Parts: sequence; structure tokens; C-alpha cells
Amino acid sequence: MTTSVWREMTPARVRERRGSDHADVAFLESARLYKLFRSHPRFADVVAQLRKAASTQKAVRIRLAAVDSDVIDEVST
Repeated sequence: MTTSVWREMTPARVRERRGSDHADVAFLESARLYKLFRSHPRFADVVAQLRKAASTQKAVRIRLAAVDSDVIDEVST
């Protein structure tokens, strides 16, 4: 069984590509690209939240699907 995990990270960039089922999110604290799937019920709100945090260089709390996952489940300020 996997458990979700919360991390505090500062968004650097959010990139949406046409035809992609997810947005790529880069954080200052990690070289890894994280994914926010378009199927997320609050996709547009979460993207806006991440972009605002990136523009102000403010950290947000992100919940990942599992400890070693690159999938973003939730974002909290």
C-alpha cells in the first residue's frame, strides 16, 4: 500500500502542452518534473495557484500520490 506525502516546494514553472493529458510542473527544490493531470477535478484552479506561487516565488504544500511519485494530487498554500 502506498501513502500520500506532503512536501513544501517552490514552483518555478508550469508548462501546459496542447494535446497532453497533464501539465509539467518544475520546482526549485527538485530537478524532477512533476505532473498535474488534466483529469484532476480542480486542474485550472491548481494551475493558477502554482503559477501565482511561481511569480511571487512563494512555497506551496503539494501532496504527491505516493512517496516516490511524480504525480501531484493536491496543492495548498
